[in-house]
Amino acid sequence: FKATDNFSLTGWFKRDTISNDEYLIYKEDGNEGYTVYRDSSGDIIFGIGDTSSASFPEDSIGNINANYDDNAWHHFTAVKNGTSRTVVT
Repeated sequence: FKATDNFSLTGWFKRDTISNDEYLIYKEDGNEGYTVYRDSSGDIIFGIGDTSSASFPEDSIGNINANYDDNAWHHFTAVKNGTSRTVVT
């Protein structure tokens, strides 16, 4: 995708505990792509890389301090609209 492209990603997950990053959606080619993952504290993170930077993802946003380690189903939607990124759970 291009830096100006708009897209959304959506999915469901259910977990009781997490100790490492856990990728729910992941597509990357040469540090360009997108991901939605749970970090080691259980937060939902949406990351994108739209240039050949030194790391992937180069930009990310997340729901910090939310508790998703409750063995219940959770729905997420990650939206990229221009240069804005949003994660909705």
